[in-house]
Amino acid sequence: MASYLTTATISDFRVTDYRHDGIRVIEAIDPTLYEPVPTRTGEQYAISQSSTDAQSYKRLTRTVAVPAAGGQLSFWVDRSTEEDWDFFFVEARTPGTDDWTTLPDLGGATSTSTGDSCPFWLTLHPFLSHYQTAQPDGTCAATGSSGAWNAATGESDGYEQWRVDLGAWSGGSVEVAITYASDDVVQGAGVFVDDVTTPTGAGSTSFEDDGDELDGWVVPGAPAGSDPNPNDWIVGTPDEGPATLGENAEAAFAKHPQILDFLQDSFGDYPFSASGGIVDAHPGLGFALENQTRPIYAQEWFGSSEEVAEGVIVHELAHQWYGDSLALKRWKDIWLNEGFASYAEWLWWEDQGVATAQEIFDATYASNPADDPFWDLVIGDPGPDHLFDGAVYDRGAMTMHQLRVTVGDDDFFAILRGWAARYEGSNVTTPQFIAFAERVSGQQLDGLFDAWLYTGSRPEVASPFAARRSPATGLPPLVGSTVGRR
Repeated sequence: MASYLTTATISDFRVTDYRHDGIRVIEAIDPTLYEPVPTRTGEQYAISQSSTDAQSYKRLTRTVAVPAAGGQLSFWVDRSTEEDWDFFFVEARTPGTDDWTTLPDLGGATSTSTGDSCPFWLTLHPFLSHYQTAQPDGTCAATGSSGAWNAATGESDGYEQWRVDLGAWSGGSVEVAITYASDDVVQGAGVFVDDVTTPTGAGSTSFEDDGDELDGWVVPGAPAGSDPNPNDWIVGTPDEGPATLGENAEAAFAKHPQILDFLQDSFGDYPFSASGGIVDAHPGLGFALENQTRPIYAQEWFGSSEEVAEGVIVHELAHQWYGDSLALKRWKDIWLNEGFASYAEWLWWEDQGVATAQEIFDATYASNPADDPFWDLVIGDPGPDHLFDGAVYDRGAMTMHQLRVTVGDDDFFAILRGWAARYEGSNVTTPQFIAFAERVSGQQLDGLFDAWLYTGSRPEVASPFAARRSPATGLPPLVGSTVGRR
């Protein structure tokens, strides 16, 4: 066992323990992940909802009068957002103008950090350029065309009170928006707002079922430039909120037997006597890791679509063959782990009828033009600072697909099964894999692997490719694409 694949995870868990095809499967989910967010007072609150695997820009807006002496907008929020990628903030402008800015929480919940989503998400939400500006070094400044950036990310520890100063609009009025914005990959459960108080009382609300649940607040949808929100703010009870992360994780884990059967059909017998997974309530963990026989998953993986959760489970279980049973001898051969596990996702989606591996290859190739830095990394030896760059995953999977196209399905799957069986329990290298693939296929493959593993440019494909699926919307969610921005 490679030492980094060990785990000791100690807590109270909701445990499912069963056998499938002779394999003991143990699934452990932190019970706190089953608890819905309560209201702070009363029976209802405002719920942002989760947007599965689509980006969102959700506003709860109202024009507020501000006394001559100034005043504050205050409210209570319980928030669960993907740390450094999704944000919660308060926007404000003079009604009828474009002088938008964001307001800092006087209690210190906000910061000026733009996290990791900028500059990428400026293409998803151009309106955010009011508050953020892309810099030449790939970072973002916390100021934009009209205002400054003040926001919170990650999880709150229960309800926190926010207070924002409206003094800049003393003696007049201000349009405010209580806002949650996300990227297009992973979201948490979202945000829950209760007990809003305005300076004059007009618009103060606890969102109760009193004939006017919103008390003048409106849900205007995403701003111009963003795609329409797949869902938006609602008012409701805890029972009307999103499914809990625990429920989502349990539903995803229910596919363990199906996934194990598929992977055994593809790669050969499962190499261990046990399988399963762990989901711990540890905010901001942000990754999944293929611990031997018991992968651990950040809770955020289960705050998005069923496909996101399904794909990451396929990826980590595939590692039980490639990465765990066959462990690396040299870290520079990391593509043998991540490329194989990423291609397992492609094979899964092909089997499920979501997209063929060729369609995924075509769309991935098309979405990374020749001048894209994606191709600069030599994934056969990425160096210690780039071991887990997205290219290692996606270009690694593309390498596997080109091997499949070159040798044909019969030899390709014979290579996968034979490689896993021949070196079970061993440490392996890329030269060993190339030699093994050549021996099984009877073909000279140096040129293929040189082009896809050891060249810092986009290889030419043998025949014209057809991007039959839109790179932006047609691909199923892939772990490598997620890592590529994380």
